[in-house]
Amino acid sequence: MNKNIDIFEINEESLYIYNHIKGRGILIHPEVYKILLNYLSIEDLLDNNLDDSRDFWIKLSEYLSEMEFYEEESFIEKDTELNVTWIITDYCNLFCKHCSHDAIPKGSKIIEADINILNAILDKLKPGGLILSGGEPMILNNFTQVVDVLRDRYSGKLNLATNGTLISKENINIIKAFDSIDISIDGMTEKETDSIRGKGTYKKVINALALLREINFKNISLSMVFDKNNDYLYSKFIEYCKKSGYKPVCRYLSLVGRAKDNFSEDVEMYGILSGGFSVFDAHYECKACLNSVTVDSKGYVYPCNLFMDKRFRIGNILEDNNIFDKMERNKKNNWYKEFSEYISWERSECSDCKYRRTCWSCPGMAYGYEQIHGNFRRNNQCKSKYLRITEEMKNLE
Repeated sequence: MNKNIDIFEINEESLYIYNHIKGRGILIHPEVYKILLNYLSIEDLLDNNLDDSRDFWIKLSEYLSEMEFYEEESFIEKDTELNVTWIITDYCNLFCKHCSHDAIPKGSKIIEADINILNAILDKLKPGGLILSGGEPMILNNFTQVVDVLRDRYSGKLNLATNGTLISKENINIIKAFDSIDISIDGMTEKETDSIRGKGTYKKVINALALLREINFKNISLSMVFDKNNDYLYSKFIEYCKKSGYKPVCRYLSLVGRAKDNFSEDVEMYGILSGGFSVFDAHYECKACLNSVTVDSKGYVYPCNLFMDKRFRIGNILEDNNIFDKMERNKKNNWYKEFSEYISWERSECSDCKYRRTCWSCPGMAYGYEQIHGNFRRNNQCKSKYLRITEEMKNLE
């Protein structure tokens, strides 16, 4: 059985089997659970049970497969290709209120990416996927040179994360080098978008989308940050994206960077406590240093975009030849000693909590909340979450 599976007893006739990494669970009878333990794979299970209640076992096997019940490890712990996010610059032409990176206005400065860092990423990390992010990547004076190097040296999947405001008729063909593009919009109207991202942003984004359609660029994602003030737009945003042929990317407010200052007064853990979502459904795989890392504009490597503080530095891509060893999720590595305190099932204070594996699924949420409210308030939130999880367990009966 997968080591990431947790078993919760609901009552004498019901167990809740839950994969805390996948965020998937199923309610089954204890006797069915005993049968599952007799087999080593789904194939083995079906081979020995299809003569009895065939439809039941086939349907159950589909759920078990999705939960990776019989896998020894989650797919993100296997030998998968590494995805790298390169924060290619700290500078941006916008000054968004919720920027988790706290990007800096460019002004009249000439800003260029370090091509040596790009070459080191390609040579040492050999990524299967590479995201150019920032700041704003297209603000760079040598953005075209960066793309030329990638065209020449890189054959993996290439994504551009941009605010879209600098896409024009003059540079639109450069975008063809990318497999996909993620454009931030943060509103359904000009008023909504411009209030967050600055005057004139909405019209520029709409113009960029039109230019992308002109060159028949297909793989476009639109991303929007949600908090308790705009959650009413969630369904409308998804419907708009589907209708327009865009992939909707719904991000929840990360309490780091500039967002920490602009949203600290009344923010709650949206999507966990006040957003109305199930604590179980809110879970997803944390891929930090399992199959994804972040490299900043100076070459420092971090586990994730939300953990770009000195104490989480893994190393420097320009200086370290053993960067993969340093990326290991092991407490012998100093960065992981710090990082693991935001993983509920490794946090010492949570060791006795039976729900520790269903809590704070994104370490970045716990980290961001603690930056604002401190460890004491975080512990209070844990108490609230405990009560909510207990209530959800009752509702499963």
